[in-house]
Amino acid sequence: MEKEMSGLSERMSKVEGILEQISGRLNHVETRMERIESRMDHIESRMGSEFAAIRAEMNSGLGELRAQMGELRAQMGTQFRWTLAFIMGMWVTVIVTVLFK
Repeated sequence: MEKEMSGLSERMSKVEGILEQISGRLNHVETRMERIESRMDHIESRMGSEFAAIRAEMNSGLGELRAQMGELRAQMGTQFRWTLAFIMGMWVTVIVTVLFK
């Protein structure tokens, strides 16, 4: 009986040792997970601010592009009117030449 008790006590001490190892490993895993979570939070906040900066930059660039397109439309309208005026002038010249010949 005493032999069985000493064997049981040895087994219990082994189980306790194993449980301590598992506890240590779980604590280590938990610490690493907290660090990873902290890094993820930092990355998330940094990415949010970078995306906001990119969005602002794109909006300002888009505004500039719209302004340039407006200027181009105005120039094209002016060039179209000049072209139309030259064509009308040539037609008038040809008609006048044909009529008075």
